[in-house]
Amino acid sequence: MEKKNKTFGFCLFCALFLALSTALGGCGAGELTQETVGAPETESPSASSQIRIFYYSTLSEPNFGDPQFKDCLFRYGEKYPELEFVIESSAPGEDRDMVLNRLLADISQGRGPDILVLSRKTLEIFQDNGALAELSGSLPEETAEQIFDSVLRQGRIGDGLYGVAWEARVDTLLVPETVWQEDTWRVEDVLSLLDERQAQGDPYDRWLSISYSLTAEQMLYDLGLKGIENTEERVSALVDMEQGKCFFDTPEFVRLLENCKKYGEVSGSREYMDWAQRLTEVGNGSALALPCNGDLKGFSSAMASCEDGYRCVGYPTESGNGSYVNCSRFMAVNAGTEHYDIAVGFIEEMLSEEVQRENFGISSVRRDVLTENVVEHPSFCETPVFMIGEKAYAQLEGKADGSSWVREYVELLEKGVPGNWEVSGIQKIIMEDAAAYFNGDKDAEDAAGAIQSRVSLYLEERRDN
Repeated sequence: MEKKNKTFGFCLFCALFLALSTALGGCGAGELTQETVGAPETESPSASSQIRIFYYSTLSEPNFGDPQFKDCLFRYGEKYPELEFVIESSAPGEDRDMVLNRLLADISQGRGPDILVLSRKTLEIFQDNGALAELSGSLPEETAEQIFDSVLRQGRIGDGLYGVAWEARVDTLLVPETVWQEDTWRVEDVLSLLDERQAQGDPYDRWLSISYSLTAEQMLYDLGLKGIENTEERVSALVDMEQGKCFFDTPEFVRLLENCKKYGEVSGSREYMDWAQRLTEVGNGSALALPCNGDLKGFSSAMASCEDGYRCVGYPTESGNGSYVNCSRFMAVNAGTEHYDIAVGFIEEMLSEEVQRENFGISSVRRDVLTENVVEHPSFCETPVFMIGEKAYAQLEGKADGSSWVREYVELLEKGVPGNWEVSGIQKIIMEDAAAYFNGDKDAEDAAGAIQSRVSLYLEERRDN
């Protein structure tokens, strides 16, 4: 974006942290490799005149945020011509643990970035180390009321709010109504449907139609492990996080393992399948269910292609809703920042109605943005549209009668379970010992017993801590 007026004094640097050999308690952040976007007012700005934003990368390459994020930061910075805004990220190939340790060391010594953009897992690590400011009272009430609870809950740790996402997407499963008529289902229901078709002599090729081969490990994750550590809803019958108990040495779990091995496909055994091919696979009975995930536009497209006779049943769950709401990044504030009001102000700006509508519209975390800006039966378009601005819009696929899918999408955001894209500790344990069974190194009962022992120990240690 070209800067229109230099008097704004706004500088946006995309800065690389260089790898350091320090751990917790080490020295400062060292030099920065910087990419300038905009022109600084002074050649050597002082630390007190900088607002630093650390954008954590889960990849081997640095991440300085998407264009919308940087555009919002640029515009926000125009309110503070005396300050420079700097985005920092890890260096290519830098060890992520080293990055986190260095940041935590800096924050503990009164330094560190003012704003941190973190994944859910790193949010927990930073909060556990006392590095994050609690945000519950900082958001205007009218703003907090409009943000979906499923989004806010993902930024909560214990009783406090420590991070807020600015985008959200849904993740659910579509099932033909001829196969399943209820709103949710359990793991046992899915396994029974597989057994019924097997008994009829016309077995399913696989339970879930995805774009690639559905391995035993992937089937186990999607069918039995998704959301297993969720403490607010009893998603899984295998683990009770509140009671600190697990139930893997059971005939039910052994049956799950056996079905995963039975239906699991060899990795790479299928060529890529697009949405139309996968929809056909479910429609002709070769697969049981179809994943549907994305923002309002993606959800609308998926639903429009299979409107007749399909329902959003979600992933297997013991209670509540089996659909998930996924947020990949969370804005957090350094507990010791000298620029608390400015840092919180940026979060407020990112969550404002105008910014959410114009920059993140179809993936907005605000209820009013989604419900008040979809126009059905517009005079200028044959399909529903999302109005980004007075003359700008995003076209959406609609129902046969021309109406939109926004009501169904918002309902999933309202009722969905907070998701987590990162593999949890319990999931890692289960996958490790299940792999020994899938590879033929253990039988199902031995694998289940090993999992029971290891997860029990994990829950014990967690309770003690």
